[in-house]
Order: sequence, then C-alpha cells, then structure tokens
Amino acid sequence: MKSKILLTAITAIILSGCVTNTVQEVSHTKGVQMGTLELYGISDDVTVYSKVNMHKKAQGSFNRFKHSAKGYYGAFAYSSSSTGAYAQSTGHNTLKSAREYALNYCSQHLKSGDANCKITAILTPKGYKNNGRGTLSKTATTELKKLKTYAKYNAFATNDVGHYYPVSGHKTQEVASSEAIRNCNVHAKADTPKIQKYYPCYLVNIHQ
Repeated sequence: MKSKILLTAITAIILSGCVTNTVQEVSHTKGVQMGTLELYGISDDVTVYSKVNMHKKAQGSFNRFKHSAKGYYGAFAYSSSSTGAYAQSTGHNTLKSAREYALNYCSQHLKSGDANCKITAILTPKGYKNNGRGTLSKTATTELKKLKTYAKYNAFATNDVGHYYPVSGHKTQEVASSEAIRNCNVHAKADTPKIQKYYPCYLVNIHQ
C-alpha cells in the first residue's frame, strides 16, 4: 500500500542527549553527487550572539524561539530601528538557510532609513560541528529513519529550508523518486515569494 506524507519540517520536542551518524546524500535528479550527510540527535542548543532591547512583541517572539519545540536549524533576526522588524526560522536543514530565511523575511518589514536586520541568535543541534557535511532538520531526520522501515520502493526529497516529502510503497524506485521530488518542489516554490529565494529539493539516499 502506498503511503505519502507531506510535512514542513517545523515541529519537534527538545530533549536531552545527542547521537550522530552519517548517511550518503544523493543530490538532485540530474545525476548523482555523493556526499556525507550527518544526522544529529533530537536535542537543541541556543546560541545568543548579543542581548538586544526589543519591543514587547519582538521580545515575546524571541523568548518563544529560545524555548521552541520546533527544533534546529533556526535563526532569529531583528532590526534595532524604531520599526523593530523581526523574524525567526526553525526546522531548516542547514544553518545557512535558517539565517538567510530569517534575514530575508525580517528585511521585508523594514522602512526607508531603518537599520538592517541582524541575526541575534541561532538554534543548532547539540554537538553540532560546522564540518561542511550535509545535514537535516530534527523532524526530517526522524521521518527519514521511519521511512527506512517501510516497504520498498521509497524515496525522500527535501531542501535546505526544511520542506520534505517522503513516499513509500511504489512499484519502482524511479516512480518513487519522481513523486518525492515533484511534490517537494511544489511546496518549495510556493514558499519562494515570501522568502524571495527558491530552494530546490533533492533526494536523500535511504537504501544503504
């Protein structure tokens, strides 16, 4: 029986402990590019770069971000101008895209003459090391592990922002991969106007 799940990687629970392992990433459908994908456990670390005096609404959002159950990777951006623009991101597959997302969305709320938005805090997995390896969000990691237990043929597509689309139970691997990529990209493109950047989806190799 075919099953498919549409999820945006935004929800998880902060717990203690960290376990890392590695799998191989298959990047994009126009060829195979092998690289090491490092998976972390379900614990989060919050790093605050600097304490900023925020207006009440922004401070409330920042407090929720610091104690968020949504999980890594995330970033909080804020403008110290009178506008007090702010934005946050959680559940991204990379710290780079989490920072870009928060900055882009925050900048859309600036007025002429306002100070630029800056990242004031980040959310990473416990034990995170910036070693150049590919990563997944907390929820994407959980769903990938579940998918490995399902009947073939399966596929898992995701992008840096954290959209992902797992499918299982197809007649061929080609069909499974095509459906995962197609559906993941549909939702990635729908998010593009809001963040002013398109993050294409790619396949993760789950058969190892």
